[in-house]
Amino acid sequence: MKKILLTLPLAFTILYAYDIKTLEQSCNNLDYNACNDLGAQYYNQNNITEAEKFYKLACDNNNAIACSNLSYINQNKSNLKLAYEYAEKSCDNLNAISCARSGYFLENGIGVTKNISKANEKYKKGCELQNGWACRNLGLSYEYAKGFKQNYSNALNYYELGCKYNDKSACLNAGYIYENFNNIDMIKTLGFYLKSCELGEPIACHNLSLMHTNNKILPINHSSAISLQLKSCQANYAPACNELAKAYEFGLGVNIDYKLAVNYYTKACDANNAAACNNLGVLNTKGIGTNKDYAKAIKLYTKSCELNNALACNNLGDFFSNGKIKKNPKQSKKYYKKSCNLGYKAACKK
Repeated sequence: MKKILLTLPLAFTILYAYDIKTLEQSCNNLDYNACNDLGAQYYNQNNITEAEKFYKLACDNNNAIACSNLSYINQNKSNLKLAYEYAEKSCDNLNAISCARSGYFLENGIGVTKNISKANEKYKKGCELQNGWACRNLGLSYEYAKGFKQNYSNALNYYELGCKYNDKSACLNAGYIYENFNNIDMIKTLGFYLKSCELGEPIACHNLSLMHTNNKILPINHSSAISLQLKSCQANYAPACNELAKAYEFGLGVNIDYKLAVNYYTKACDANNAAACNNLGVLNTKGIGTNKDYAKAIKLYTKSCELNNALACNNLGDFFSNGKIKKNPKQSKKYYKKSCNLGYKAACKK
């Protein structure tokens, strides 16, 4: 089952519906929250120059949100040094997401010299300020030994905190650790995947769907699995599209529908899911749900084999040995060997 690593949230600015003249009066009277709000109004009108002017006035007077907004503006303008500096100042003034962003800049050397120790300090501060993304990134540092000795227990603690603060990927990662490490606990795995899926993480929805079919903790329920796979596939998670296609091909929780199977295999294969490309190749070979097309099947098997799918390499070997196309013993041997090396034992005997 898959999990999420590091991601950077999209930039945003908070929009307010106040009268500009009223905000100007308040800002002139040294209400720096009003200055920030005024900047947001100008930003909403796409007047970036005026927005920056008022954000800067507020930020210079330690308004954390204004500093954060300046950081986003400079990031969008590729002024990365300033983007980092404003995120740092915003974090100094206790803006949680800016601490997470400052840590991200430091971890990846964006606008500042890379420094994983300082990045972890920022993540810790952001997590203490209840930013789930910061907690998750600190968890990743413990899990992957970035600035710390690898420690799954500490990683899990921070993933659980991140999940508490509604970071969908932190929930996913906590579920993954409970499923695979740290005294395996499938009940907790289920809970974390469920929350992650509800928060919109397609990998978690896919992982939940597998729990409905592998009989580890939940009774087999293909209908529930289909619903979760569909949600995940609609969010463009290719392995879920492949599983959904298999359900329609073999009638697992749904009526057999070969055309839908072809559609979902195609979507997954287009996203470079090796298994889906092989499965689609099989349907093209047999003419199921589509016209029989050996040339297309070979292209699909080739793509899948290049993505290291052992079955696809074996299927290519069969094509070059069984006369469906012009026989080519050299090519056939080449693909059987690769299939064998990838772990498909039957190919080793061919």
